[in-house]
Amino acid sequence: MDLREMEAASKVKVLYKEKNPTFADKLKQKPIDLSILPLPTMRGDFPSIPIPEAGFLRGVERYKFSIIGRLDLLKVKLAVARSEALRKWNLSGNCQFIPLGKGYFTILLDNEADKMRIWGGGPWHIDGLGTEYWEEDVLMSIARTVGNLVQVDNNTLCRSTGFYASVLVDVDFSKTIPSKIMIEREGFELCQEIQQGKTPKIFSHCKVVGHLVSECRDVVMEIEQEKVIQKEADNEPKKKR
Repeated sequence: MDLREMEAASKVKVLYKEKNPTFADKLKQKPIDLSILPLPTMRGDFPSIPIPEAGFLRGVERYKFSIIGRLDLLKVKLAVARSEALRKWNLSGNCQFIPLGKGYFTILLDNEADKMRIWGGGPWHIDGLGTEYWEEDVLMSIARTVGNLVQVDNNTLCRSTGFYASVLVDVDFSKTIPSKIMIEREGFELCQEIQQGKTPKIFSHCKVVGHLVSECRDVVMEIEQEKVIQKEADNEPKKKR
């Protein structure tokens, strides 16, 4: 190892140590003077501690521009949502997404203008069809790309839940059902995912509803016939050249 390689290795070790401090290193760090912190007392059977008022007020100040959001994290990851949200919001300051559990998260901002930009500029939809599209004629128009229209689910029209919009459609399972469609408006378009509800078994080979390819008698018969033909061909004596 030459001098240059030794220097590079030394820098790597320094960086690794900075990013990964040991337990002993953490014990050496004293971010605040512990002597100024209040001491716990006992109140009945439970310990009691008066917290520093200045620290509490500092926390209130830190979160005074924050907003609480919620996502269906089964459909979209928080990191993806943050990236898309920042692209749409075009904020001037810092923004941090802090997960709170069960799909909720804090949007931590550092200025009033960005908060009002998010709060007053929406609705913002990171994933799924926005509720402004949940009008009966709009949803029926969208569902027409899938099959013959029947009706919009009443819970969707009443906005009883905001997870998804549901439309009953008569579908021809012998044809390909799209997984995504393009929704167009004047000067705007978006790609929307289509999710089917519980569907029956369908095999496109015989166009029959009720079974899969592994259960199709026509396919099984064809496979058996091919095996017989192949066996007869293998048993035929090979001609000598």
